[in-house]
Amino acid sequence: MLLFRRLFRSIFLLGALLAFAWARPFVLSPDFLAAQKAPLAHSILRDYERFMNEIAPEISLHVRLETVNRYLNAIVPMHDAHQYASEDYWATRGEFLARGGGDCEDYAISKYYTLKDLGISPASMGLCVVHDRYSGAWHMVLAVQTPDSPTLVLDNLSFKILPFFRRTDLRLEVCINEERVFTIDAQNRWISVNNPPTFPSFTQMLKRATTEKMWQ
Repeated sequence: MLLFRRLFRSIFLLGALLAFAWARPFVLSPDFLAAQKAPLAHSILRDYERFMNEIAPEISLHVRLETVNRYLNAIVPMHDAHQYASEDYWATRGEFLARGGGDCEDYAISKYYTLKDLGISPASMGLCVVHDRYSGAWHMVLAVQTPDSPTLVLDNLSFKILPFFRRTDLRLEVCINEERVFTIDAQNRWISVNNPPTFPSFTQMLKRATTEKMWQ
């Protein structure tokens, strides 16, 4: 357990160091901006550009999480069937912002890439498939591992960020990021899954995100 904590702190400190590399203006790529034809896309993206540049590098991790969660949650949800040919389309951050909304996974993905740009290590975040115990619906949230508290949940249905163990309404199924598929146990350990399920929508999103040059 001690080795695990030391390893995580090393990963987190690396992410903290990367935060200083982000201390530069975020400027939207003219080519990316010109390619957006959806109504209000330019105004939404320009506001996001402003938002990113107003977040100071020295603010605490928890304030950073709350600020990003609150900003992106203010965007109105939309069902995939209203925007894409598939009902299980995982939008990139640029697609989500340009269209002005999306499904729960689109919020989680946009928070993931926003926090990544703001210096949070991708290895400490995961897109988590959960089951709502009360409604019976499937849902997705973003989990963020911190060095001094349990794993936190950023949910597009809540402006309050809570530890996973306090979200008794959610049953965790599996989490995924760019490196692995994993689960989170009762001791707050992130454990890789043997014979992990495949996520074609996630793989396709990653390919599009790789070519999506949002920033100059």
